[in-house]
Amino acid sequence: MSRVVVALGLLALLAVGFPAEAADPVNCNPEKGMVDLDRCTPPKPAYDPFADKKVTCWEMKRYPDLIFTGSIDLGTGGISPIDVDYSCKEGLAALPFLQKLGTLTEIVRSEPSGMCGGSIVHMHWRHYQFALLEAGFAPSKLPVRQAEAQQLANLYPQAIDSNVREYFERWSYESLYNFELYQAYTAEVAIATPLLAQHYQRVFRYSKDRALELTRRAMAIYVDRAAGTFPAASIDETRRILDMARLAKGSLAELQAALDGGLGEEDIQTALSVALLLQRPAAHIALLAGRAASLDYGRICIVLRASRSRKCSVLARSWVGRQLSKRLRQDVSFLCDRIQ
Repeated sequence: MSRVVVALGLLALLAVGFPAEAADPVNCNPEKGMVDLDRCTPPKPAYDPFADKKVTCWEMKRYPDLIFTGSIDLGTGGISPIDVDYSCKEGLAALPFLQKLGTLTEIVRSEPSGMCGGSIVHMHWRHYQFALLEAGFAPSKLPVRQAEAQQLANLYPQAIDSNVREYFERWSYESLYNFELYQAYTAEVAIATPLLAQHYQRVFRYSKDRALELTRRAMAIYVDRAAGTFPAASIDETRRILDMARLAKGSLAELQAALDGGLGEEDIQTALSVALLLQRPAAHIALLAGRAASLDYGRICIVLRASRSRKCSVLARSWVGRQLSKRLRQDVSFLCDRIQ
C-alpha cells in the first residue's frame, strides 16, 4: 500500500511541473564528472576588449586588467591593428600639470616625422601613448612592466631605467644646447613629480609612499621617450664618461688625486668639458686645462657661451689666456664681450 502512495505522489509532482532534472539530474560542472553538453547551457565566453579591434576609454576604465597586460598588438609600422583612443582624460597625456613635461619630452627626442623618420616613428609614438594611458588608468601595473624589462636585461639592457637615465645624462654633456635642455627637463620632472603623486593619492587612494613610488615609474616613461634608443655597446663608455663628470663635480683635492693617478687624455678632455658646462671654479678648470695635452677651441667656446657672465672674461684672461696664442686670446675676449 505504501508503494502505491509513493508512486501516486511522484506522478502528482510531475503533473504540477516538478523539474525533470529531479528525476534525471544533469551535471554541468566538469569538476564533478561527465557533462551533458546537450542539456547544459554553454558558458558565456570571457569578455575580449580587443575582439572588435577597438579600445575605448570606457573599456580601459572598466577592464584595466584585460587591456593593460603588456601584450597588446599596436603594430610595427604606420598602421595599428587595434584602434586605441589615446585622448582619454584619465591618461597622463591629458593631465594639465604634465603638459609642459610632454612638450619638453618631444623637443628632447626630436624624432623626425614623415618619410625622414620612417613608419617606425608611428610605432614608437603609439607605444609611448599607450604607456601613458596605462599609467593613468592602472598605475599599479607599472612595477610589472619594470619587472618584465628587468627579466630581459641581459638581452636588452637599453630598457633598464638606470641605463636610460645614465645615457640621458651623458647626452647632456655633448653640447651646450643639450646641457641647457637637460637642465630644463630635469627641473620640470622635479615640478611634476609631487603633482602626479598627489593625483595618484587622490584618485586611487594610494598611500604617500606608494604614490611616490608609482610616480617615479611614470616619470621613467617620459624619460625613456625623451632619451630615445642607444646601442648596448655604448653603456660601458657612458659609465666612464659619467665617472669623469662626477670627478669634475667633486672637490679640487679629489680632482688633483685623480690626475696624479694618471688619467688619460680622453678622460681629461671629458672632465674639462663637463667642468666648463657646469661652470666649476676657475681652479678646477685651470687644473684640467694645465694637464690637457691640447685645448680644443670648440670646447672653449662652450664655456664662453655657457658662462654669460663676467666670469667669462676672467677665465679668458687667466687660464685660457695662458694656453692660447695671442690671436686666439683676442677671439676669446671678443666672444666674451658678445655674450655678456
